[in-house]
Amino acid sequence: MPSQKHDLAVPFSIPLLGESYVSVGCPIIAASTGLVLRVSCAVDGVTGPADVRITSPRLRKACLRALRAAGISGTVSFSFPNLPPWAVQDADMLATAASLYLAGTDAMESLAPSLLKGADDRAFIDLVRAMTSLSGGFVAGRRGEGVVSIEGDMGAALCADLVRRRLSVRPTIGRFSAAHPDLAEPFWHILGHLVLQGVDAIRAGDAPLLGRLMTLESRLSLAVGLTEERELLRLSRSVPSLGCKPVRCDGLSGALHLVGAGMPQPQPQSPVRHILNFNREGVTQDD
Repeated sequence: MPSQKHDLAVPFSIPLLGESYVSVGCPIIAASTGLVLRVSCAVDGVTGPADVRITSPRLRKACLRALRAAGISGTVSFSFPNLPPWAVQDADMLATAASLYLAGTDAMESLAPSLLKGADDRAFIDLVRAMTSLSGGFVAGRRGEGVVSIEGDMGAALCADLVRRRLSVRPTIGRFSAAHPDLAEPFWHILGHLVLQGVDAIRAGDAPLLGRLMTLESRLSLAVGLTEERELLRLSRSVPSLGCKPVRCDGLSGALHLVGAGMPQPQPQSPVRHILNFNREGVTQDD
């Protein structure tokens, strides 16, 4: 098979709810945005089993399964023209979205539950985000159960402050569980139901409810120890919004504000601030 090159436009996807708590069984909601990042894929055409140049062992394994199931052979490598500095840690997620695009929808739908089941926390979140970028719109996922697209028209946008920082939330969650053994499981159960109510809010197009759920999750994260009171106070005062929350998961940190239609649109004040519209379109060829 001759070598091939594919230039793809991959929507940046971001978790809205649940990303901090996947280690304790909570679902996650991710959204595709209008921020499009470029990914160039080169397939060398060498005969033999597919290989893929992705750093994460878990994501590499998932992509290999999808590519081989689609009958793609040769080594697939990736480059990222003009990738913003804050998105460098998302290179594997973007490469995964590109790999799943090359593999095709049929391979993805049949493999999704098993791919997600075997993923660790970071790989699970990146896989859900990659699938969200692939399909566009909103996606909910839970380890061991697969993913589902959420149909809904959300009349709002995100003001996102994203930073490049390595972060692991599992130790903090472990300390909370050890300190409150009788409360921890009911607490995680409540957080899981909060995410499920977020699914209902998106389906109903209820942006005010989604904003309140984002704020409520941030208050619960304060109790766990994943954020501080002064940070939440700063977030609540920094941008007029329907709700706000810190983003806390392996590989992605920052803050989100849900800005409703008709509200004053915040202006980018730094290179890490982005105004992100929700996007229904998935990965496409970059013409």
